Amino acid sequence: MAIIDDLLHPWREARDAEKAAAEKRRELEGQIIALLFPDVAPDFEGTLKADTDSGAEVKVAYKMTRKVDLAMANKIALQMGAPHLLPLVFREKLDWSATGWKQHGEAARPLLQAVTATPARPAITINWS
Repeated sequence: MAIIDDLLHPWREARDAEKAAAEKRRELEGQIIALLFPDVAPDFEGTLKADTDSGAEVKVAYKMTRKVDLAMANKIALQMGAPHLLPLVFREKLDWSATGWKQHGEAARPLLQAVTATPARPAITINWS
């Protein structure tokens, strides 16, 4: 295990440096945005560009994250008498439910044809004693 132990400490140092670098980058990005675009409304969506004295072009893309309460949307659409609008204005995102498959896997087995599984990046956790 000496070889693995020789890798663990540099791994932890690299992980800590990566985290610190990401935090520093985000801090600098916040300062850059505050200097270039101080009056942007919180609900603004779009891209703003600015040129700096050094010749750099800075682009900042502002986006909103939206989540839909599907049950509420269904209820409102039914009250409006317009359930046909739902698939026109919303996409229903189906996600894998491990709990659902554990409970209904045999009955739902034919639905596996609609599932594509690809390997995710392995996650590593190292606890230090």
